[in-house]
Amino acid sequence: MLAGLKNNQYNFFNINQNSNGSFKVSALSFKGMKEKLPVILVGAGRYTMKLAGPKYTKGNFPTEVIGVVDPYINRSTYENSVMRNIPLFENFEQLGRQIQDKSKCVVDLALKGSVIPQVISEYAQAGMKNFILPKPVAFTHEGLDTINSTIRHHGLNACIVSNWHFSDIPRKISQLLNKAKDKNLALSRAEMYFSKQRDRIDNVTPPLSELPHALQILESSGLINSKLDIPHLFEASPSKVAVRYKPAGTETDIRAFVDLQAKPGELEWIDRRLDLWFDNNKLPVKLPEKRPSDIRVNFNIRFDDNCQNVIRKGSIKLQDWLKVLLKEDNLEFGKNEDNLQKAYKRILNKFRKQTQGSDNVNTSQQSSEVLEFSEYLPLAKQLINIQKLWEKKAQPLPSQIFS
Repeated sequence: MLAGLKNNQYNFFNINQNSNGSFKVSALSFKGMKEKLPVILVGAGRYTMKLAGPKYTKGNFPTEVIGVVDPYINRSTYENSVMRNIPLFENFEQLGRQIQDKSKCVVDLALKGSVIPQVISEYAQAGMKNFILPKPVAFTHEGLDTINSTIRHHGLNACIVSNWHFSDIPRKISQLLNKAKDKNLALSRAEMYFSKQRDRIDNVTPPLSELPHALQILESSGLINSKLDIPHLFEASPSKVAVRYKPAGTETDIRAFVDLQAKPGELEWIDRRLDLWFDNNKLPVKLPEKRPSDIRVNFNIRFDDNCQNVIRKGSIKLQDWLKVLLKEDNLEFGKNEDNLQKAYKRILNKFRKQTQGSDNVNTSQQSSEVLEFSEYLPLAKQLINIQKLWEKKAQPLPSQIFS
């Protein structure tokens, strides 16, 4: 099945409908399209339709989506979606044989971690070189090893599209903590809550759904280092997980909580925040041991259904004594904080410079601007370890077990 433009030239392809209803696709070269990067979207689920797809179709990126590959999506659903003007293919073979230079394409894998290892291997064997991967990338260590060996064997460029990694919020948290350290304050406790009500939990697990976001924020803020710090599981149920870190050389107690349980009487329940407390013994003012957090970061940003306009903002709030000491005010964010778009732009710009052979590409700088698979690998391993421990203690549903 090939849906999309009919009897039309779609930049890289001539697409014509035959009398029997089938489509004939003939390849065009990429000549003359040097400014734009050809992209293939694999998977046409909610993520593609609601999040990534609209950003591609609205011309936000230096790209041209040349096809969507998904054998399962309903044709009428697709033709009434935001992606309707992009050709839809049942499999990559239909599309891939028309592409003359596969090394210049970007493959965006909007898939679950259970199938990514197999799919990236198939596309790499077909000659694709540039991949965008979702977190947590894989659900098992075997799957993670397959991805890693595929990337190494084929010399792939693989980046993780992590919206929180590219956000300015973790960097602001890090700046505040560094300023506090300069004032001889010591962080004693951090509690991260990244919970979201789900009507169904039979097809997701807390460690592999919301926990990847929570730990990425902690990592990007400098609160944990997944290469050195070991997580300890201390709460597990089919809808909950909680892990604890104690970074080496510190007395800081860092905890992350995830809850997917639907709350009675609430249509939408989300709890996404980070609370930070400093050591009482080093405060410039006398405060009770049990007190509201010294810094609260609210990540509960909400966009409209098209993921275009912010209808609820996030914030960073400091206690008054800390504002005075650090000479900082409360912050509000969200209006210009489209982190997913920022993530895609940086990744796609990196790929574009590489495929065009720019003479001015600074490899180390390019790497620092994106989250490459090799950099994400330690955290990906931790998430799988947590999932395995959670499976042993949580009494999960059969569909929640991956190991």
